[in-house]
Amino acid sequence: MSSQFNWQDFYKLALQILNQKTGNLEEAKNRTICSRSYYAIFKEVEDFLRDKGKLPKKSNHEELFRFLQTYSYTKDVNTFYLKLRKLGSKRLQADYKRHMKIKERDAKRALRLCEECINLWNTKVKNFLSLF
Repeated sequence: MSSQFNWQDFYKLALQILNQKTGNLEEAKNRTICSRSYYAIFKEVEDFLRDKGKLPKKSNHEELFRFLQTYSYTKDVNTFYLKLRKLGSKRLQADYKRHMKIKERDAKRALRLCEECINLWNTKVKNFLSLF
C-alpha cells in the first residue's frame, strides 16, 4: 500500500463538508470546497505529467494547461481541458476574489466539475496521455 497522499481525497473531503452546517462560516466552506475540488484533480494530473517527464519539477498551472492544450485536438482531452479550466477559474475566484460572494451553488458546481474531470481522467485522458 502506498504511503503517498491520494489527491482525490480532497474531493471526498469536499463532498463530506458540503452538507455540514457551519453557521456564519458558510462562505468559507464554499470557498474551501471550490479550492479543494480543483486541487483534487490538478495535483493528480500534475504528478502524473511530472512522473512521465512532461512537466518540470517546478512547473506552474499554466504550463500544465499548455501541455493539455497541445493534445486538445482529441474530444476527450479537449473536454477535460475545458472543464479543468472552468474549475480553475472557480478556484481562483474562491481563493483570491474577496469581493465575490461564493455561494453553495458555486461549491456544488465545483464538485460536479471535479467529478466529471476525475471520471474523464481515470477512464480516458490518463490512458491517452500515457501513449506519449
